[in-house]
Parts: sequence; C-alpha cells; structure tokens
Amino acid sequence: GSEMCIRDSPLALRLPGVIPPQQESSALVSGVDVVPTLLDAAGLDAMGMDGRSLLPLASGETEVWRDSLMVETYGHGFGVVDIGRAIIKGPFKYVSYQRHEGELYDLEEDPYELDNLIADPDHSALLAEMKAELRIWLAQTNDRDFDTPVTEEFLQADRQEFEALLARRAAFRESRTR
Repeated sequence: GSEMCIRDSPLALRLPGVIPPQQESSALVSGVDVVPTLLDAAGLDAMGMDGRSLLPLASGETEVWRDSLMVETYGHGFGVVDIGRAIIKGPFKYVSYQRHEGELYDLEEDPYELDNLIADPDHSALLAEMKAELRIWLAQTNDRDFDTPVTEEFLQADRQEFEALLARRAAFRESRTR
C-alpha cells in the first residue's frame, strides 16, 4: 500500500542548539517542506513556496501544525498519464483523478487501501468534506494542472516517447548480449 510510504516515511533533522535530540513526531510533513526548512536554517525567507519550515515544529516553538496534506501524482512514468490529487486528513485519504472515479480510504482500518469507501453512503458527508478540503489545497497552491484536461496530443506524444524509451532499452540489452 502506498499509504505506508506516504504516512510513515522517516525524516531526520539535526541542528544542534535549535532542534533538541531524540524527538519523534507524527505531524503531516511533506517533501515540499524541505527547501523552506533549509532556507529557514540559513536565515533566509521562503515566502511564496508551497511548503513550510519544519524548524518551528522540530524545535518545539509551535504546537499548531497542518491537519491535512495534499499529495499529487502525474502517473507512474512514460506511457501512464494519470493525473491525480489526494488529501490526507486524520485517518482518511481521499484520492481524486482526472479520468476515472476517485477513492476514499480509512487508513487506520484499512492501511493497505483495499476497501474503497467512495460509494459507501455512510461516508457521503466525509467525502463531501474531503472534496472541499482538496479544493482548498488546490486553490492555496495555485494548482492548475489538475483541472486542465490532458490532451490527446499530449497522450500520443507521451506514448511515442515511451515507445522510443523501450526501443532504446531493447537495443541496449541486445548490444550487451553480443
């Protein structure tokens, strides 16, 4: 399940005199927080960036932190264009895709994301809340890609690039067997 990668990825920070040692946190942080953290540690401003400096969180200066986090995907590489966005809030994860039905999971009850609750009427209010939360994140991050349809021309060019990659890979393998 991708949830374990998203929610339980370790991150180690060390800045003597600023960050006390031996801390653990379950706060929702993201890769977009790394650059603002480095800039903050260097005494520089990170205004205009999507992420937040982790220093106030790690140093204990703040108890207030985000309660939701947006995750994005553009697919799994050449040949697979599947633009999607997910919002993680509390134990729930809502995934919305451009080209097919979304997903809703209770990550505490279903950490491997096997039971999609998107059509479960008992979760309709939660689903509406998660959709609204995702829209807020999209607006705050000025994310226009999600609402811009992928054109057939782009898909065709991506397929051609993927096929060219496969041909180069096959030629390389062939050259190594001679």
